[in-house]
Amino acid sequence: MTKLKKFIPVAILLGLMLTASFFIDKQTILNQKDYLINLSVENLVLSVSIFAGIYIISVALSLPIATVLTLLAGVIYGPILGTLVVVIGATIGALIIFLIIKKASGSKGLLEKYSNSKHLLTLQKNIKENAISYLLFARLVPVFPFVLVNIAPATVGVKTKTFLWTTFVGIIPGSFIYTYLGFQSGQIESVNDLVSTEMISALVLLGLFSLSPILIKKIKNKGVKNV
Repeated sequence: MTKLKKFIPVAILLGLMLTASFFIDKQTILNQKDYLINLSVENLVLSVSIFAGIYIISVALSLPIATVLTLLAGVIYGPILGTLVVVIGATIGALIIFLIIKKASGSKGLLEKYSNSKHLLTLQKNIKENAISYLLFARLVPVFPFVLVNIAPATVGVKTKTFLWTTFVGIIPGSFIYTYLGFQSGQIESVNDLVSTEMISALVLLGLFSLSPILIKKIKNKGVKNV
């Protein structure tokens, strides 16, 4: 009975994910662009609160609309405020799903919904060995699905504090790039109005930089063995 109670939050989360995925997509969000822009002019605080709430829900339910929301944040609020709203919303949403999985049983089944066992084992192994560097890398460069990086750390004992700050810091560069793109374009009407090769390259370089502590450690260990 205790195990069943622990699984209830995961079951509810799965149910909400499946239900929301049928009714909310990228174009649905884009269709509300004018309303959100007008609201930001009339009442900025209310607009930011609503937008952040939408972002939190989208991340917590793992809806595939984060890119569009981030671009829209740039259109509506500009790159600075837009980045702040996105980072706070995404971090809170990620923390919600992390805590649910951390406190619940049955998380393995939820993980397998998003990735095959090879990806799971690789991510879990890397996080166990170098939690901070790999979490930062996974946030900077989306090698693994965002939802998987929210869930996997909870299954290998990553501390909530570590997860929280690496998520917050790790998504800042990418969030700024996307909000800046949205701000520069000014018009995002369809899901095809997305990113440039240069921006993707910048994210890859940032991700590689986050792995530098691991590379340095391996080089040092190799040097010690050769002595």
